[in-house]
This record gives sequence, C-alpha cells and structure tokens, in this order.
Amino acid sequence: MAKVTRAQIDKEFGRQGSADGALPSEAQRDALAQLATGLLRASVSSGFPQDSIRKELIANVVWAYVYPQDPRDVHASMMPKLVGAARKARGVTKPGKDVVGALQEVAIGWLQEGRWPWPSMGKLLGAQGVVAYYLEGA
Repeated sequence: MAKVTRAQIDKEFGRQGSADGALPSEAQRDALAQLATGLLRASVSSGFPQDSIRKELIANVVWAYVYPQDPRDVHASMMPKLVGAARKARGVTKPGKDVVGALQEVAIGWLQEGRWPWPSMGKLLGAQGVVAYYLEGA
C-alpha cells in the first residue's frame, strides 16, 4: 500500500478552495499525509477499492483541518493537552509544534462542537484517534 503524499494533500487543499499562499507549513502537510496514511492502513480490510477510500480519507482529513472552530467550543483549548496525553501514553517522543498543531486541528474538525454536542469522553477519543492514526501512518 502506497503512502499518502504531501502532493496529494496539497491537491486536496486546492480542490477544497485553499489558495497556494494559504497552505499550512510543510511539516503540517506532512503530518496530515501521515495521518491519512494511518487511516488508509486501518481501512484496508474494509473491502472497498483502496483508490476510492484514499480520495475520501484525504478529503476528510483536509476538511477537518480547515473546519473553522466554533467560538462556542469551550473544549478546543483542551485539545493540545489531550493530544499530548495520547502521545505520551503511547511512549512517543514529542513531535514538532507544527505536527501537534495539525493533529489538534483535525481532532477539533472531526468533533465539530458547534454542530452537535459531544460528551467529554468524545473529546478524549477524538484526540486519541488522531494520534493513533498518525502513528499508524509512520
């Protein structure tokens, strides 16, 4: 199975309407590619064609990253701590600030606080999932 590349992430940012100047840093885009790779690896046994899943996963990861935070989301500020705790629980050395930032943005986008309420455990599971898939993509 081929890894998701930064170029594929960049293409999806363009497809979703991000201007070239508005792209996140290379480290963040590489983190998003690694996260998408981890999601792809986890879905290999689903029976769906890998190319279709790849496109959808890349689109979902980029969409979650760019999803605007809702000002009513009081839990978004907790996400750096939750991502850090999930990383430490797995015994992983601390990645760079850009990587942690990208992971927390995706977790916040997946949770979409403003659209429906998540219990506190949902926030923890969202952070743990992002870290787990990111590590699986290495």
